[in-house]
Amino acid sequence: MKSETPGKLIKRVEQLPGWFPLPVYSDSLTAPQWHHELAMRLAVQTAHRNTGDTQKAISTFHNLIVKSKYRDKNGSNGLLSGKRDRRRAWPVQELSAFDAAYVSALMSRRKTGQNVLLGARRFNRLKRTHELAIKAPPTMAAARRRSFGDYINDRTERIHLSEVLHGVPLTIDITQDDETLKLAFQVWLAGARAILGQVKRPIGDKEFAEWREYGILQVFDLEFWGRLNGFRYSDALLAKVLWPHAEVDAEERLRKVSRKKANEVFRDWTFVTRFWRQLELSTFLEGTKIRTTKTSTAHKSPSRLRRRNSITLTFG
Repeated sequence: MKSETPGKLIKRVEQLPGWFPLPVYSDSLTAPQWHHELAMRLAVQTAHRNTGDTQKAISTFHNLIVKSKYRDKNGSNGLLSGKRDRRRAWPVQELSAFDAAYVSALMSRRKTGQNVLLGARRFNRLKRTHELAIKAPPTMAAARRRSFGDYINDRTERIHLSEVLHGVPLTIDITQDDETLKLAFQVWLAGARAILGQVKRPIGDKEFAEWREYGILQVFDLEFWGRLNGFRYSDALLAKVLWPHAEVDAEERLRKVSRKKANEVFRDWTFVTRFWRQLELSTFLEGTKIRTTKTSTAHKSPSRLRRRNSITLTFG
């Protein structure tokens, strides 16, 4: 979160921007409100990163963040409003055609990926299945063993994978029995978590309290504003406005805790997308529960109980 670009160092409270502090910093926010505040900031940051238009970013920051009137408690007038495709929130689903095409597009931008795609097209054209099972060319044999991630370079992409794909593409041999599949998934998940980090519980009150206590909105706003305007705020000043009566080393708290938490949230869209899906999935499951209750109790004959209607697992 801290700017790597040298600039004028701001040290005095009087030099803070006129819009600081914002009312949202002290508000008790609901989950949808937190999601809205995080997403708006990421949207401005992403647009600036993709376009480099600083003046547009400053204007958008004012319109979406400084002048925001977002106060609705359940998100009905925010990012969770309107017609939504809740299939995107469901955590397990088949690979979409778009996601498959996007992965192919990423692979095509590397020489090794191009070779795999050419080999796959040749195999599809000739339809010699024994070539893969018995005498696969070295390129294709290696590609079958390795992850698609080995054939792309996400670091050079302007848009992070997490902003595009629904999740991690995974193939499942559905011919295996359920117990075997559950065990295999647990093993795969443990390995993935070891690399990507743990997600042990839903985002909730504990995270909200920490974000407020450590001022992640303030840290993001001031440091992003500083980058846009060619200066930076000193750690001493940030610590002073965040915790004016702190009895601990506030600057160390800023460096080791606040910036770390802010970076976890605002690094890319991974965290906020997960938050959105959690909220949408929760809304869907709550709606399903209500519909199930109504179905099970409506129009029952006293002499003959009707069979409960099944609830189809669909969205939207």
